[in-house]
Amino acid sequence: MKILCVDDEPAVLQTTALVIKAAGYDVVTAANAEDGARLISSEHVSLILLDCVPNRNALILEAKRLSTPIILCTGRVSDDDDPDVAFVEVILHKPVPPPELIESIRKALASS
Repeated sequence: MKILCVDDEPAVLQTTALVIKAAGYDVVTAANAEDGARLISSEHVSLILLDCVPNRNALILEAKRLSTPIILCTGRVSDDDDPDVAFVEVILHKPVPPPELIESIRKALASS
């Protein structure tokens, strides 16, 4: 299964990709929402791990059109004011311990 990881912080993106690869998944990465939206279809991803990057609406809409589950990773304390939370399967608060990240990925994939 292939996971798309979208984060605008290069170090976080690289580290997260390494954790996901170590768990046996294929990973494609994008540093912004626009690149991520293009990769959803072309890479046939099974799940999206999405940071709260700017301009993520098109990416979320494309994921929903393709029924691709989304895990939202955020550094925010509260997500109550974020309208995108209605479109995600799981919200994880950074920093996310690797075992929790992998377990959330497994659960999201199993329920999709």
